[in-house]
Amino acid sequence: MSLIAIISNNKQSINRKLLLYASKHTPSLIIDCANVANPHSLSDANLHEIYVIELELLYKFRDVLLRVPSLVRQIKAKKIIVTTSDHLFNYQDEKENNNIIEHAWELMRKIGEKYTIVVGLKENSMHEKFAKKYAHLLGVDQNRTYSIKPTYDGRYNFK
Repeated sequence: MSLIAIISNNKQSINRKLLLYASKHTPSLIIDCANVANPHSLSDANLHEIYVIELELLYKFRDVLLRVPSLVRQIKAKKIIVTTSDHLFNYQDEKENNNIIEHAWELMRKIGEKYTIVVGLKENSMHEKFAKKYAHLLGVDQNRTYSIKPTYDGRYNFK
């Protein structure tokens, strides 16, 4: 399995695409950091097989990730989706936030060894450097184009 990070210049677009992806790969678990996971907005979704955990705090993000493997086994999820998390509430301590975010990416990498986890992130966010370090695959979603390439592929020039 793998940890797939998809970088986008448009948070709304990538979050919508992640919801559609979850609806097509049910049962799925959505960790909704962007407050966008309204399964009712998906007209053909099987709502009985989309599970959503809503987050508002950066500190809870890591705690939820620690529980994801047992949740996935319980609901037999095929995919784990994480919406953009760059605006989670935090206490304005940059060093602490950085440490928590890196630990979250370490946990997602570990989860990705056993399950498929797809993470959306905003271009030029703090998460981008961790995506480059921990993701098995990096994808870019810009101007309605979409592709996934291995992290070692030098075709993507990140700033």
